[in-house]
Amino acid sequence: MKTTKKQFDLFKSECKQWINKFQLNSWEVNFHHEDPNFERADCSLGADCTFRRVDVKFSVNNFDEEVFNNQYIKDVAKHEMIHLLIEETKDRAYNRFLKEDDIVKANEELVRKLENIIK
Repeated sequence: MKTTKKQFDLFKSECKQWINKFQLNSWEVNFHHEDPNFERADCSLGADCTFRRVDVKFSVNNFDEEVFNNQYIKDVAKHEMIHLLIEETKDRAYNRFLKEDDIVKANEELVRKLENIIK
């Protein structure tokens, strides 16, 4: 099934709400209405932590008609922004030249964000 511009706009709007809630405003987020980098994916996120840029691709073709509705779009947006929330911690953990302090710092930043979100 093909997704519409209206559905893509809903997805972007939901992502932007989560970006604000998760305090991710320091990221440059670029949205694309095209098929993701992964086969049969509804969405994909490609982040560059060094330059704090991320490309979010909302699928044109891959949604399952049986589960696809506005709530599903909102859930996909939330899912992808959670990926962005933990992206820096994941990136630091994969970097084998990183000092342990850098991982601890990224982890602490994530915890502080979650403290502000979870009331």
